[in-house]
Amino acid sequence: MANEKDIIEGFDSGHCSRRRMLLGIAAASAAAAVPAARAGASLENPELVRLAEELPAVEARYIAAREEREDIRRVWSSKWPLAPDEIAEPRRWRGSGYHCERGLEGGALIREGEEHPRYLTTAADLECQVERAGWVLKGKRLRRRNVAGMNRQEWETELAEAERLHAIAARYEAEIASIKKESNYESASKHAAATAEALEAHVSAIMTQPELSMDGLIIKAQALAAWGKVEPLYRIPYRHGQDWHGQIAASILRHAQSA
Repeated sequence: MANEKDIIEGFDSGHCSRRRMLLGIAAASAAAAVPAARAGASLENPELVRLAEELPAVEARYIAAREEREDIRRVWSSKWPLAPDEIAEPRRWRGSGYHCERGLEGGALIREGEEHPRYLTTAADLECQVERAGWVLKGKRLRRRNVAGMNRQEWETELAEAERLHAIAARYEAEIASIKKESNYESASKHAAATAEALEAHVSAIMTQPELSMDGLIIKAQALAAWGKVEPLYRIPYRHGQDWHGQIAASILRHAQSA
């Protein structure tokens, strides 16, 4: 994977080349409207230019963080264990209030050939069952003679089975906890999300700056193009960008009218 410096340098040169090309096209179509006195003069908003110069580095940090997270996912997803069948029930999972089998990324895991994630009986659930059966069996007589209509032998069988399953669930949960810690996926995922938010904030800062020339309009278009590379998951909860489409449309119309 390319390091962050290489990514930033690539973005810097790429952004400048694209901007020069787009400016050339714009200049050819609008040359008659530009006074000769302005030729070669810098007319753009300095703050907008500064933000544009910083954009490649902000975008590159997001790309690098995303690639780091994806590298971890590719390596460790294949090592993620399926829950043992004894504690994973293959029936339709109904969401909130139930534990379902999950993968490395935290989402519900649907096994190959199945339509729904499996229910999981957790070590905590089984610990409660062990404690309950032990409490009923404590003493010479059952603490609750009519609980579930079961006799002592049945409760003893219940206790033994709960203890067996608890050991299985505890081993499985310890294994996935170890993989989560060793892979560092959660931290990498949070870092990718933070860099996506930083990119969104930077694009928003560009979009809210007034542009004074076609160069500024192209800067804004490049900012939107950079945001378009972000994964849909991070583009859904806009914190800053609700007005971007209206802002770029207004800028285009303003320059079209002035030309």
